[in-house]
Parts: sequence; C-alpha cells; structure tokens
Amino acid sequence: MKFTKKMRQELIDEYLNSTGQNTVQVSDLREWIREQPEHPFYGFVFDKDEHDAANQYYDSRIRSIISGLRVTYEVKSIDTSVYDIKVVEKPLHISPLSNRRQGGGYVSFDPDSDEMMAEFRNEASSALLSFCRRYELAIVDANLDLGSIKQMAAKLAVNDLQEAV
Repeated sequence: MKFTKKMRQELIDEYLNSTGQNTVQVSDLREWIREQPEHPFYGFVFDKDEHDAANQYYDSRIRSIISGLRVTYEVKSIDTSVYDIKVVEKPLHISPLSNRRQGGGYVSFDPDSDEMMAEFRNEASSALLSFCRRYELAIVDANLDLGSIKQMAAKLAVNDLQEAV
C-alpha cells in the first residue's frame, strides 16, 4: 500500500495527539505503532521478522557504502584526427528501477548494454526533471532557460518505442 503525504501527516498528528509530545523520535513512534497491531501503518513497519529486518538494515548500510561510486575510463584511439578522445565517468553499479519491486539490488553497470544505458538515461532524465522542479526559481533567477534543460531531460528519456527501434 502506498501511503500519501496526507496519510503520513495524519499518522504524525495522531501520534503527537495521543502521546502529548511536540516532537517525534523515530524509536518512540515505532514502539507506539508496535502497540497498535490494527493501525494501518503497523503492517508496513513490521512486515518482516527480526532476521529479515536485520538483513534489510545491513543491505542498506552496504548500499550507502557503494552508492555514488564512479569508474573513470578513457576511450582512446590510434588516429586522433579521426576520433575525439572523451574521458567520461560512469557509475560502477546501478540499481535498476525494474528490479526494485522485487527487492532491488545493485548490478555492475555495462555502458555497452542497450538495456542498461536505457535504464541509466531514464534515471538521468528523471533526476534532471526533479532538479528543475526543485530549483526552478534559482534557474529562472540566473536567467537560464528552464525549457532547454527540460528539453535535455526529454532527449535523455528512452521510452518503449525508442527501445524497439
């Protein structure tokens, strides 16, 4: 079940009203939910046994270790008059969106794989659009063309029709 922002706010309001507190400590909120097995958030918070929850915690710590790593590689050519040498960075691992519903995980990134590049381009497009939404005022204030940035995001996106071609 996906919880809306309104539902999450209602949870916090309900917790604060019932406990009389004016701040939320995550551990206190967890224990408050634990005492209410009929609460809508109970199943979401306590959906795993302790062993599975511990493994999920360990996995998240490992993800934090490898998140954002980049591998730098050079594309070299013999005759530089024919080819341009471009040095680019790529992620060492990516977490494909298509695998996230089954628990996700990181896979080694292969820039020669059309499927992985499509996944990576879609992730880049989404991140660029998110950046535009978050920093729209700053972009406009700096007299930059927001439309051009959004066009870049659109060109990055790979849809099913482009993959079929």
